[in-house]
Amino acid sequence: MSSSVQKNRFTAFGIHRAPANLSKREFDAKVATFCDSLVALPVVQKNFLSLNMVSQNTIMDAHVKELGCSESQTYVLLIAEFETVDNYTEVQHDPAFKNLFSDTFTFRAESIGFSADAVTRIDVPRSTGTERQLWVGIYKGPGLSPPAQFQKDVSATMDQYVALPVSRKYMLSHTVWTANNIFAASVQLQRLSKGRVGRGGDDRNRELGSCDRDLRRRRI
Repeated sequence: MSSSVQKNRFTAFGIHRAPANLSKREFDAKVATFCDSLVALPVVQKNFLSLNMVSQNTIMDAHVKELGCSESQTYVLLIAEFETVDNYTEVQHDPAFKNLFSDTFTFRAESIGFSADAVTRIDVPRSTGTERQLWVGIYKGPGLSPPAQFQKDVSATMDQYVALPVSRKYMLSHTVWTANNIFAASVQLQRLSKGRVGRGGDDRNRELGSCDRDLRRRRI
């Protein structure tokens, strides 16, 4: 099956783990409040193409256990898209954005951030009224594996995965985001940890689960 590399977008990811003192409901609400404040900023309205907040649900919990994976911790993903890196840089240097980030983004100690290259292998056009279930896997690359080899292994595995008849029958979309180095300069500015994602061979490096994606208010 052919794949397409997304070249007309710059995508930034934030993976945010809930602090131990917050319940999932409290954490989701806190991140949602931050997103509401973020999308209200003029610099965000000008430069963001989209901002998606992805939070976990329990639909696939039983299946995840059947796969032998450990129970996932509570995470929220923030996925922002820009036309160019320059749009992203303008946001990062905006005083109002910096103030909001410093005053409101109190869970950044539990966060990692990175920019990513997207490769889409399945993309079925969305039908009006069609309900979709979102499945997310977060994989940390093995520490001893060179990045180039790791990405090669990811690509080969995903090619096989989407070629399965059951995948061809039921999947509506399949995209893999692999961290690149574009985000690195700004990571230090916002005091986030750098991360990489992909397909790892060790279950201890995985977080799997089904999710709800909030597009109602996060779409710019």
